[in-house]
Order: sequence, then C-alpha cells, then structure tokens
Amino acid sequence: MPRVVTFDAGQTLVGLDLDFLARRAAMCDVVVDPARLAAAAPAAWRHYDALVRAGQLDHAAMWRELVAHMLAGAHATGDVTAAAAWLYDQQPTANLFRRPIAPMVALARGLRREGARLAVVSNSEGGVADLLAEVGIADAFEVIVDSSRVGVAKPDPRIFDIALEMLGVPDVANFDRSACIHIGDSWEADVLGAQAARFRTIWGRSPLAQPEAIQLVEIVDRERDALNLLGHVVPQRLQPMRDEVETVPPGIYDFEGLDTLKLS
Repeated sequence: MPRVVTFDAGQTLVGLDLDFLARRAAMCDVVVDPARLAAAAPAAWRHYDALVRAGQLDHAAMWRELVAHMLAGAHATGDVTAAAAWLYDQQPTANLFRRPIAPMVALARGLRREGARLAVVSNSEGGVADLLAEVGIADAFEVIVDSSRVGVAKPDPRIFDIALEMLGVPDVANFDRSACIHIGDSWEADVLGAQAARFRTIWGRSPLAQPEAIQLVEIVDRERDALNLLGHVVPQRLQPMRDEVETVPPGIYDFEGLDTLKLS
C-alpha cells in the first residue's frame, strides 16, 4: 500500500480570504478593515483552539465564534454576532476559506506525482469538495472527507478511519498506520485527532495565526523527493510550537522547522 497523506482544508490548503470576509460582512451592515482583521486573527484562532480543548466540538458554533471574535477584535461596526451567523449559513455557496495556499498545494501535487494516496479531511459545512473544485485544487486528491457529510468531526479519530475506507484501504482497523501522515494547522483538531487515529502528524501553523510560517514551496523545489521528505525527516531544529506545548511529541514536526530538517 503506498503512503497515505491526508490534508486539512481550511488554513492548510485554503486560507481565510480577509478581503472577501470584509466584503461579505458589509452585506450585513458590518464594516471592517481587512488589515485590522489580519491583526485580530491570531487571537481569534487561539480562541478557536481553546474551544476545541474545552470540548466544544460543534463545528457550526465554533465557526461562528471564530468569525465573531475576529470581527470584534478588528473593531468592526455593527452586529458581529448576527453577521457571523449569516456568514456561516452562506458558507456552502460563499465559503470564506477560498485563498489557495500555493506552497501547500504544490506539496500535495508533488506527493501525488510520487504515488502517494491523498485525501482531504476537513471539518466543514458540507461544501468543501465544491469549494476545492471551484478554486482549482480538488484534482490533487482522490478523496475529500467533509465532517458535515460523514457526521464525524476532528479530533474524533473515526473521521480518519472514514478517509482510509474511502481510499479503499483493506481491513482499516488493523491497517499499519505508520505509512499514514496527516497535515493540518490546528493543534487540537489536526495533531491530536490524527495522533488518536495512530497517524503520524505534521503541524502546519496557520498562516494567519503564525505569519512566520515557512513557505513550503521552497522544499518541493529543492530537488527533494516529497515522499522521502515526509517519510524520513529527522528533526534538526524545531521552533517552539504553542505556549502551552512544552515538548514536541515523537512524530510531530512543525513546518517552521522543516526548512532545516535533514533527510535520513
């Protein structure tokens, strides 16, 4: 069985389009400066992660909290709570996470060329497959698993089992997960969820929450085999991850350190 690599969608393959968010919010009589949204984003994402840690696993509620917190932090005028609720309802047809993150898309395409089995595993509103098709990157993946369509959301490890089943992996319960890697931006949903599913994990910090995140396209373009990169990386340097993460568990690599990783 070739290596299985799963990707999160929002803030991993597609970023939150702040200009689009500002334009959509204006339709609810909420006025906000995209530059202020960018400044408010790190705190909003920390708030989101805290909700996951607290066991607030309802995707819709967390999404609305994230956006309302970001709008409020950006000093938006108007009813940010009502705007967040309306924006969530509009997600299936006007998804705010629509800015392709080019280095990550390049990494996915490189892996697919090398023969990896690729899937998207996303906590979304039911339309992530259509969104990825709309922005031109769905063809890189064999399977797109949307939590709202399968009824299970990260960090529940069952969503990763569903991805393996959809990829046609035989005997999923006993499948050797050492060949499985998940890449995502959320410590709680992606890293801890995938670890619970016995996947190896790579934490790609959110470009909004962590502006210094590495541009992964540099790695793919340096004549390095993408499969070898993900299969045989040895930590040489890892930047501190989050304040609450004191040690880096085995098998978890921060993208910020990948630029200085060496292949074994």
